[in-house]
Amino acid sequence: MPTLIAESIMGPNAAVQLALPTGVDGASVLQFQLRSGQTAAQMIARLAAAIGIVNQDVAETFAGMYSMTDAPYANYVAGTGSRTKTPKKAEYNRGRSVRGDEAGGMLPLDFFEEALEWTEQWLRDARQMQIDSDTNLIVENWRARVLDDFLTRIFSNAENQITSTGYDVPWAISSGVSVPYIPPQNKAGNDEFTAAHTHFHFADSQVTSTAVKAMLKLLVGELRHHSHSGRLSALVSDADVDAYVGMGKEFVELQPPQFQVVAGNSNAPVNITSGEVQGIPGELFGYYKGPKGVVELRYHDRIPSGYQFLTKPYGSNDIRNGLAVRTHPDYGFGLRLDPKGNGSLVNPKLEFIVVEGGHGIGINNRTNGACGFIASGATQYVSPSFN
Repeated sequence: MPTLIAESIMGPNAAVQLALPTGVDGASVLQFQLRSGQTAAQMIARLAAAIGIVNQDVAETFAGMYSMTDAPYANYVAGTGSRTKTPKKAEYNRGRSVRGDEAGGMLPLDFFEEALEWTEQWLRDARQMQIDSDTNLIVENWRARVLDDFLTRIFSNAENQITSTGYDVPWAISSGVSVPYIPPQNKAGNDEFTAAHTHFHFADSQVTSTAVKAMLKLLVGELRHHSHSGRLSALVSDADVDAYVGMGKEFVELQPPQFQVVAGNSNAPVNITSGEVQGIPGELFGYYKGPKGVVELRYHDRIPSGYQFLTKPYGSNDIRNGLAVRTHPDYGFGLRLDPKGNGSLVNPKLEFIVVEGGHGIGINNRTNGACGFIASGATQYVSPSFN
């Protein structure tokens, strides 16, 4: 696993300080007055604060699914091919020599940039609505970028080559790939993992209540036999919600705490529950209650019909979470502002504002995630596109 670092998120205060550092007032460049009565410095501080808020928001949306690191790779213990246990001690013989197998994968790191063409001339006559519109566009573009990067890595079974021999890897696949991974045997149970083991499953079926229920049961089993216990979380498509609601007794309705339900009897009970896991995207709409435990069901309109993803959230920035967010050592997660001038010493002017950031979404624990794909005629798992 990668080295865990404290979450370093570019919040509102940090974003403002980086855009307008203490001791640099930008008097020559940023103190001209806008038509709204603000100075350019005040306007940029307002933009930086908005960006800091969205940085925190998108990070908190996924906080229960990742650990943050600045390491370029993740490593984990690999399997040994069979179930073993400590042998009995012999009086005159030395104990069996053992050494664990290690596997790993690279963590990506990409950089992103947009520019606001906020020249001094434009800003002098700009209406506040125009400035707010530009700010909103930057904020929502960043929200879309982070969301799609997370969903792409979550649902993709692709290996992405980063160096000549290094790959950004998916959840556990034990054969047929450049970086196969056979997980360690579950010594607390009766599970041995072979080259046939995979965390990407498919079903040749229409998206029906029967099909989604069967896939949920299969994916729950994938996480349970790696000792991921307790309540799990599932991400599904908003187009498939009716199929999950129709699962019968395996679907448990989410009941808001302010509501009271008095219904049912021993022959026709009404199952309800309240509460939810924090740091998971999507809208909570109910629970799957199967023979191997409870799964929180969340839908998201970016997820295509027929797809499921299951994971065990261990808490905010927990090293046991399935995903890793890689950041650059010099600055944390999120966007930052860099106002640019024309470089003139005689008549300095603001020309544009660079909005930049960098991160990579990779796999931290290859056993703590499993995906399902349901479609008529499906012959294999097909990764969805989030372009």
